[in-house]
Amino acid sequence: MSSQTTDFLSHEEAEKLLASFSDAPTARRNRLITMVMLYAGLRVSEALRLKWDDVQFTEGKVVGQISVIRGKRGKSRFVPLAPRLETELQKWKKERPKHLRRNRLIFTTLGGGIMGRHYVWKTVRRKGRDILKRRVFPHLLRHTFGNWIRQAGKDVKTVQDLMGHTRSSITIDFYYNSTKEDREGAILDTFDRSSNGDVSTADGLRHLADAIEKRNNS
Repeated sequence: MSSQTTDFLSHEEAEKLLASFSDAPTARRNRLITMVMLYAGLRVSEALRLKWDDVQFTEGKVVGQISVIRGKRGKSRFVPLAPRLETELQKWKKERPKHLRRNRLIFTTLGGGIMGRHYVWKTVRRKGRDILKRRVFPHLLRHTFGNWIRQAGKDVKTVQDLMGHTRSSITIDFYYNSTKEDREGAILDTFDRSSNGDVSTADGLRHLADAIEKRNNS
């Protein structure tokens, strides 16, 4: 896979998106689907297959988790529950319409039927257009989750396991492509402090970063 630039939502954009849903049952369900993709990194197909039996809520010191059984290419994974997502799942389980409470699926139509991926795509895309004035789609929410984990300083293997990637190269390609500023900053942060502010050393390291950039682009 070649290097690529992956788009993400900022935390501010995510908050604005989630705040735009009303308290109507359909809107609450759609908001929760959005949160499952955004706070657990599920693919839209995985979210719509999710059953209550797949969710283990926190008990004591045992952190809750979502079990994604047989995800893409049959790969299963376990994603710890973010506290905010766990709270919203618990609320939905208690407060969803009574006629849906015997359904094993977390997300269904209000009539209890199976939801379609196209509906979720349309909902998310419309919200992105109307609220954020930009293109938003379900997989972007999943990528946002992966990027947030990477930004928190977690290693490649952790992000790979949470995302359910079959190869670490996929994870690196999506979330660990460094920029010139990243590389220059890494060098200066690592070595400049030990130089006691020696300007010539800092300048030399900047030239080194430029040389690396040119070599990588050649």
